[in-house]
Amino acid sequence: MKLLLLITYCIAVFANPILDVTAWNDTEVQVRDSAADSVNDGASLGRLLSRDSREAYDEATRAAGGSLRPNSYYYFMDCVIASKKYKPATFLARWALEKYGCSHVGLVVGKTNWLSNKFTATYIHVRLFNDGFWQTAHDYSPMEDQYLIYGGRTSSSKASKAKIERIIEKGEEWVKRAGIHLTERYNCVTHYMYLKSFL
Repeated sequence: MKLLLLITYCIAVFANPILDVTAWNDTEVQVRDSAADSVNDGASLGRLLSRDSREAYDEATRAAGGSLRPNSYYYFMDCVIASKKYKPATFLARWALEKYGCSHVGLVVGKTNWLSNKFTATYIHVRLFNDGFWQTAHDYSPMEDQYLIYGGRTSSSKASKAKIERIIEKGEEWVKRAGIHLTERYNCVTHYMYLKSFL
């Protein structure tokens, strides 16, 4: 009887945290008040957790206008497609909107696989919240309302995993200097351009 009680208890404890994460959207899991124009990145938490480097390769190939070399490093500007009501607050935001239709940009840098059509990359970008800019860096996965814009090829001496970590650190230094307000000098486009300069 005690064994049955123990098994029932264990099942209840372990089954309780299993949630339908695919039903959560970014707005529901966001804990900070963002001043960004588009909070919903067009993907559920479940989609974010299911990285597919093949989809990333397809998007990178589309952005590059053809095939990518195997075992090579590339970087791209990730563009969040602007809604019709989006109003840019800075000159560079207006440039990103007029030239590419973006309301937000970030850096995607990574490497193609030697043997298969896969692109493993890191997505680095900043968001402005009430208490200032915050940078995030995570594995890149294509999103429904985003697309890549080809930046160029780079090398392992500039884009290896260790170098990407260094670029992320440089981005954190940028965030510390940025303060808490969106300005012509501190915005997502200047953050992208700053990080791109290390590639």
